[in-house]
Amino acid sequence: MQWERADVFRWGAFWVALLCAGTMWPGGPLGAAEVARDLGALAKDRSQWPDEVRAIEGIEATLSMENGKCVGKMKLAEGKVYPLVGIEGGNVLLGMGGMVAKAPADKTDLWQQVDEWAQRKAAEAAVATAAPDAAAGAGPAGGGTPQSLDSDTAKLDVGLGEKAALKESGIGREQRYLEFVASRTVSAKTGTPAAFSGLPEIGEPRYFVVRLGGLDVPLVMDVAKMSRSKLFVDVDGDGNFSGAVALTADNRYSGSTAEKYGSYEFGEVKVGEVAVKIAGRHYLSSSGGSQSSLGVTPVSYREGRVKLGGETFTVGLVDGDGDGKLKAGYTDDMAERRSDGSAGYDLLAVDLNGDKVFDYRNEIYPLTPMVGVRDKYYAVTIAGDKSSAEFGPVRSLGLGDFSAGSPQMEVTLVSEGCCHHLEANATGTWQLPEGNYRVAFHRLVDAKGGAWALNGDRGSFRDRVRVKTGGAEKMALGCPVQPKFDINWSGETAHIGFEMVGVAGEEYDAGATKNGNREKAPSFKIYDRDGKMIESGNFEYG
Repeated sequence: MQWERADVFRWGAFWVALLCAGTMWPGGPLGAAEVARDLGALAKDRSQWPDEVRAIEGIEATLSMENGKCVGKMKLAEGKVYPLVGIEGGNVLLGMGGMVAKAPADKTDLWQQVDEWAQRKAAEAAVATAAPDAAAGAGPAGGGTPQSLDSDTAKLDVGLGEKAALKESGIGREQRYLEFVASRTVSAKTGTPAAFSGLPEIGEPRYFVVRLGGLDVPLVMDVAKMSRSKLFVDVDGDGNFSGAVALTADNRYSGSTAEKYGSYEFGEVKVGEVAVKIAGRHYLSSSGGSQSSLGVTPVSYREGRVKLGGETFTVGLVDGDGDGKLKAGYTDDMAERRSDGSAGYDLLAVDLNGDKVFDYRNEIYPLTPMVGVRDKYYAVTIAGDKSSAEFGPVRSLGLGDFSAGSPQMEVTLVSEGCCHHLEANATGTWQLPEGNYRVAFHRLVDAKGGAWALNGDRGSFRDRVRVKTGGAEKMALGCPVQPKFDINWSGETAHIGFEMVGVAGEEYDAGATKNGNREKAPSFKIYDRDGKMIESGNFEYG
């Protein structure tokens, strides 16, 4: 019997315990657990599973062989970390070498990690789209006809564009990646800000400032009671809390977990015409300190349909900086300032494959003056009332050649002036507007139509390329792809990490996909120096 675990944003190292059945999986303390959650739904959505969970108290678990045969009971020590290999009923299934331990989910930190996973991946996805070279021009803030990416004199020749009527829609689970990419995590300030006045009676305050609706909005969270928290929002931004909006939320955690961890969903706040959701987090460390933060996410986006190059696409636009406008205002430094509450940038999403879901890897970009779709470039102009977006074809543009080194490569390139997902073609070469780009995502497809694929690690952003008009830039990516193993020993247990690495050192998921669906995890065999096989099995998605 085999269990798999997955993370949609990154399939990292793949771990397996060998040779010592029943040995506890080593590791340090992580978080704590939440109990009042829908385990059935989580069991069906493996994308949210953590690699490992921590026992938050001593647990008596049922120990079984991989074939399901029960062999007895065992004690899981408080603070120990174990690989999560399955969810069944109200229990988690934990890898124990060649065996599986079944333990109550509410005795582990499963839900704490699920919540932290969402926040962490949102931040990573945001950083991943915000890393181009600052030398490229940002273009006009309000849309319209943009300048070329690096020249002060060359003008873009923009033809009559296609207009998409935009309607406002809530960001539900289907389009959750829009929320992830646009989310901002704001850390608490040290000390009481001098501009804050008229504060209500607060037991243990934490102070924040978030840029919303063109204002620096002060907020105060009361963390005196872990069981329930209050949030006060000075919606007019004047620093005086006498008329502040007050929100209350119960801790989503319970039992002993709630003594150290607080997770609060305060709900929706409206500042002017800008509506966002705010969630609070509070953590008490073992050293006696604490950490507090707020998560700020948009509640809606604009969606429309537009015909580009003979195809009709669904497009989405998100007010990621919370100023109530949609504009091409993305700059390079925003990647480094997202935790200060004032940074953020608007997003453009294009549903390239028509599956009605915007993919965070290659279909969501910063809103820049130009966007590339199917090797054609369009100047993007947003109506002031956000009712429409016009995509004007650029008829004359200085272009240079860019090669990824293989016709089997697909890459997403991002700059301050243009974003473009480049789909695999017969030559592995594309023409791009002049500018400074970084590879935001890479994918290796097979040579027979792209049914098989290895997806790259979007978070690395190690590769830069400068495209010049009339020039030819080449970046060697793709084959040969080699497996890379990391082996670490803990007593008699070997921990084997496995990943795929391309010719330029770029990383790929160790598991392949076929027609968009992930294939089963790779298998392994271990031989001694005499060529005798001593162990075999399957890696697990992590």
